[in-house]
Amino acid sequence: MSIMAPPEAATSIRYRPLDRSGSEIRLLELQPATTNDINERVVCRLVHERLSDPSDFIGLSALYGDITVTETIFVNGAAISIPVHLAQALRYMRVVFLAAALPTPDASMTDLQGPAAMPAPLPTPPKKAPGWLRSLLKNVRHMIAEQGAPRGGTPPLRIWLDLLCINGRDAREESERRAHMARAYRHAKMVVGWLGLKDSTSDLAIEIIKAWDKCMPLTFGEPGDREAHPDDYAPVLQWMGPVAHLSNIPEGITDPREVPSYKAISEFLNRPYFRNAWILDDMGKARFPAFLLGDDIVSWMQILRLNRVNEEIKDHGADMFPDELRPLLEYLPLGSVYAFLKEFDNRQRQDGVTPAMLTTTSSVRSSSSMTGMRTRSRQ
Repeated sequence: MSIMAPPEAATSIRYRPLDRSGSEIRLLELQPATTNDINERVVCRLVHERLSDPSDFIGLSALYGDITVTETIFVNGAAISIPVHLAQALRYMRVVFLAAALPTPDASMTDLQGPAAMPAPLPTPPKKAPGWLRSLLKNVRHMIAEQGAPRGGTPPLRIWLDLLCINGRDAREESERRAHMARAYRHAKMVVGWLGLKDSTSDLAIEIIKAWDKCMPLTFGEPGDREAHPDDYAPVLQWMGPVAHLSNIPEGITDPREVPSYKAISEFLNRPYFRNAWILDDMGKARFPAFLLGDDIVSWMQILRLNRVNEEIKDHGADMFPDELRPLLEYLPLGSVYAFLKEFDNRQRQDGVTPAMLTTTSSVRSSSSMTGMRTRSRQ
């Protein structure tokens, strides 16, 4: 079950009032893990930050999931219960953005013999952050968990999460929940949408999304690009050569719906998060939106580009894509994409600048299908 209304999870937290001028927000300061156990309990505290200060926090956007299934975390030293879906999000944010801080072994123990003298196992090394994430956070590199990085003195990770950063017992704060969210998302270094835990198809889906994005020309979908580079478009799609094998139909499979690549992308695009236009509408306020699936992170632009290619292949066919899969190609829900792009356009007009999140957004906004998308989304 996924809901919009917040559960009563933070009733035991003692909140300090925010500055009523609207120039201050609360942030969740997440402590690094001390073991290699992904299920290690989340420990954090609430801090206040003025929005005039340089922002190096991350917004976390997530459905609450089933609020009857909870997990205990520690906030300001107090044990509180939150929906397990949110606790999972915090734990995986810790994996991706915080290197574990293991205690240094006591020198008196290093000379002991036997199993008791063995040091604690090191955490599983974090995956190397993708290039776009490293570039985005280049001035706040402590926000990325890096292989081989020093484990001592890791700064805490600051996160804005509505359930814990808004005092639901304060009538004014609660009535301004959406305004608080918009303010936090606009100032956050990035906003991460939590898609949930991985399933057996997730790694292949992430591989396809990243591989297609890497091979696709940067100008794909831009106004005039089809005329300038016709072979980059259906049915030729010449850039697909290095990734065409990812869509191959394995020998012995007769039902196209059982093809691994189809199942992987279908499962990814049908995640509950993407079926909620209202949550993507909020994400549209972010400077840079991204999505976290287990311990893998992808940018919104990578997903939009996948959506654009699927649309191209389904409408026109492709020489290097199996015809059997073409009728099954799926898109993100039209309403969800439109809600995000509408909010992005509004933000661009208000700010007068293009947010860092989408440097080639016009490849989606200017596609011929957007007119139809806007029409169908109103139906």
